[in-house]
Amino acid sequence: MADERLATAVEELATNAPEHGASRVELSAREIDGDVEITVVDDGPGIHESEIRVITGRDPETQLEHGSGLGLWIVRATADAFDGWLSIETTRADDEGASDGDTGTTVTMGIPAA
Repeated sequence: MADERLATAVEELATNAPEHGASRVELSAREIDGDVEITVVDDGPGIHESEIRVITGRDPETQLEHGSGLGLWIVRATADAFDGWLSIETTRADDEGASDGDTGTTVTMGIPAA
């Protein structure tokens, strides 16, 4: 049921991390519980929690609180268009207990398989 919007979203996920300082990016996809989950894991500096909260819809977007780039918004819009979901988890170097080797972001987009 997916179309070129899904390909664009996956491309954004694959290219966004290196543009923001990641040297390693891993993509994977699997079907689980009736959804197709596309996951991208990187070792970049991470995404600030306030940006994650707005992009994932946990906080409303305002003039003061909003995303800083277009790539993750494209992914979010694609997930929404297919009645899917988006999850972003990040570990930043300044997080308590994090070391340089622990930094990175995991972005997972899920869309219904059928």
